[in-house]
Amino acid sequence: MIKKDSQEWVNFISQIEYIKTKSNRQVLCAKCWLMLNYEQKIKHIKEYPDHETAILTSAKFATAPQIISLAQACNKLI
Repeated sequence: MIKKDSQEWVNFISQIEYIKTKSNRQVLCAKCWLMLNYEQKIKHIKEYPDHETAILTSAKFATAPQIISLAQACNKLI
């Protein structure tokens, strides 16, 4: 768990914002709350086919407001 506005939070937001600049971008499984690279995503979908619709690209989560909104929607925000 990360406390908002802590140094850990700042580092986390920097990391997710950096994802948008990479050519091999990570995705997020909103059901498991896991960041996955391409190979992990393929394996994850094979293992959990019902999670395929919960796989989000960085366009949906790679800013502070987006991740906060997503965390609220997924009941991951305290």
